[in-house]
Amino acid sequence: VIHSVSQRMIVDLGAFENSVSIHTTGQSERLLHPHREDFVQLWANVQYHPMLSERANIEQNREATLVLTP
Repeated sequence: VIHSVSQRMIVDLGAFENSVSIHTTGQSERLLHPHREDFVQLWANVQYHPMLSERANIEQNREATLVLTP
């Protein structure tokens, strides 16, 4: 295999909160970052992660908040 799918999504257009996705690695490209390989096992096992879209769900499931100011 030379190429493979790196991201998979199942989107429920009737209820976005039911949507899920996964990609091959993690949430960071930095080598020693703790989230570098978050999704490797999920992707390999054809499992998914919820795609949160409602603010309340995002805030309830967040790990941290990054605030950017000019």
